[in-house]
Amino acid sequence: MLYAAPLLGGDDGTEQTIRMIRGLVDDAWKDPFVNRTAIEIVRNAGVPQYDSLGQVRAIYNWVHSNFYFVNDPVSKEAVRPTRDLLQLFAGDCDDINANVLPALLGSIGYDVRLVTIAADAGNPDAFTHVYCEVYLDGQWIPLDAARPGASFAAAPPRFFRREWWSLTDSGHGDYSDDAATMAGYGRAGVRGLGDFSTDLNTILLDGSTVLRSVSGQTVQPVVGSAIGPGGMTYSTLPAPTTMSGSTELLLVLGIAALIWAVA
Repeated sequence: MLYAAPLLGGDDGTEQTIRMIRGLVDDAWKDPFVNRTAIEIVRNAGVPQYDSLGQVRAIYNWVHSNFYFVNDPVSKEAVRPTRDLLQLFAGDCDDINANVLPALLGSIGYDVRLVTIAADAGNPDAFTHVYCEVYLDGQWIPLDAARPGASFAAAPPRFFRREWWSLTDSGHGDYSDDAATMAGYGRAGVRGLGDFSTDLNTILLDGSTVLRSVSGQTVQPVVGSAIGPGGMTYSTLPAPTTMSGSTELLLVLGIAALIWAVA
């Protein structure tokens, strides 16, 4: 099924395209086929469990090695569902960098955002390329697999302007050279059993009231909804108060009873 819409001019057209890509990526994060593909990539690459950098690198290398760059139709801006792209193994930077990479990485839990750049000296105000960034260990790592000479963790070296775009909400903003590392970061507040113990520990230690400063910006605690530009990060929790063996056992039994009651 094809869908066509008039493309707006300038930055409005860029925002329109990003909005469509955001919807496609969100659909991909709910697609078992995309999730299974990402898992198979990292497992077939022999990446050890819990090796986040290794998983990100494996997915980047797979996309970079398997996708064929091809331009959009003349005078058209084409965007395609992620599942189609994973069967076609071809596309332009919108497809490879802004769709496939974020879809695969996000489907296994990595926060990803998009970055558009104006790189054409003949039209220095117009965005002409897009790549993505993945958030690891307190910093955004650039991933661009759709340009000549592309390599892991290397952003395009030259551009006239740059802007970041969230893939979880409508947030976006200027991303200049002096932009703080955390600019625009807002982790999605999805919570499952995997995060229950972390949240409970934070509450018990009263860590939810602690705000920290990262790169001069106030950072929100883990428990609670994410904030916009300025974002949030995971803070090191304060050291727990020493408890006796019996007190600790009672606490564990109490938590187990609570989980059993909820279940």
